Amino acid sequence: MKRKVKQKKVVVKQIEWLERPLDVMVQEKKDDKAVFTARLSEKEKKGKWYFRSAVIVEETFISQKM
Repeated sequence: MKRKVKQKKVVVKQIEWLERPLDVMVQEKKDDKAVFTARLSEKEKKGKWYFRSAVIVEETFISQKM
């Protein structure tokens, strides 16, 4: 006769924005760089910034034509 195994409860913490990222407008050749900041509810977590499904790393130049 088999015994039923108790299922362990999994507690998933939801990550929330403490400070949401804001839109930043910069002018070409006038501003050196744009700085985006945001804070999450968990300190260990790190986010990635994306532009058109490509990961943005620091010192990346992005041109956007309107």
